[in-house]
Amino acid sequence: MKKNQLYFIAVLFLAFSFNCLSQTVLPTKESKKFTWEESKQGKTFDVSFKYALKEVEIPSERFNSIVMRAIINSKYQLKNTLSFRPIEVMIYSNKDELNISVEYSGKNSFGAESLSRSYFTFKNEGDGSIQLIGTF
Repeated sequence: MKKNQLYFIAVLFLAFSFNCLSQTVLPTKESKKFTWEESKQGKTFDVSFKYALKEVEIPSERFNSIVMRAIINSKYQLKNTLSFRPIEVMIYSNKDELNISVEYSGKNSFGAESLSRSYFTFKNEGDGSIQLIGTF
């Protein structure tokens, strides 16, 4: 009886240990890829990252906030948020605007898989809030 309990506890410990190892790791400006965890799916994804700003310095706290908000807001553009899979995040400038785009795949309400890209604009000030331009 005690062996079964110890075995069960060991299995639980290992399961939680592996789950803790797979967490979201946000990119830095120099990163080419980063890891995004979808805990409700129980999956982690390697996401491509491109930083195309040369003359603008974004503080790291604001940078992380902008990336997180863009991915989360993109997820909620889907009808079936549990099917969300981020593919690429890109930060760039367009004339005088700072932009971030997120390419992702997911299923619509009929279960058909589709590829989408959401575009956001942001200001390099304040709390890192973003504004959706559109999803295509």
